[in-house]
Amino acid sequence: LGVKFAGFDQAVRLNASVYHSIYKDFQAGVFVPSLVTTNIINAGEAQFTGIEIEGAIRPVNNFTINFGGGYVDARYTDFVLPDGTDVTDSYVVPLVPEWNFQVGAVHRLDVGFATLDTSVNYSWRDSQFTRITADPASKLKAYGLLDARIALTDIALGNGTSLEVAVWGKNLTDESYLVNAINLTVLTLSQYGDPRSFGGEARIRF
Repeated sequence: LGVKFAGFDQAVRLNASVYHSIYKDFQAGVFVPSLVTTNIINAGEAQFTGIEIEGAIRPVNNFTINFGGGYVDARYTDFVLPDGTDVTDSYVVPLVPEWNFQVGAVHRLDVGFATLDTSVNYSWRDSQFTRITADPASKLKAYGLLDARIALTDIALGNGTSLEVAVWGKNLTDESYLVNAINLTVLTLSQYGDPRSFGGEARIRF
């Protein structure tokens, strides 16, 4: 179920939706440390209930603020292991953060021979588990990332060809964050996300 709104000469735009999904015969992966492998079993039933919101505001010409976010309650409603153990209330749906949001801004400026585009974006993701057993060693902490980009676009090269050159920075605050964690009992293998990085790019459009 969703709603959309656009008004004030398209200066304000808002989209929102709510959902409730039920999955039967839901398959889940159970990691077996001794075999370093994942067994796929039938989890019975799982449900996802949430809300998503996204929109944009243009307070002045050539400047736009965009935003979005969501909440989801993901849980098993019927999960019995092959040995008969009921883990409905103790197992979790992995890799589903409860909350997330992002906010950004874009500014466009005509500089004559090109358009100067400047953008910045911040995104945040809630903590989540990488495994269904809610093992603290496999829990990824919440984190936020700040990115920015500056580009000269629409540089005319003739014959309908244009050039775009840009520089960008990702994870500007040099946030240390995990993107995966596997508990092998004797040790935990952790994978970190990319550190602060910078780069540039050029594109030619025909």
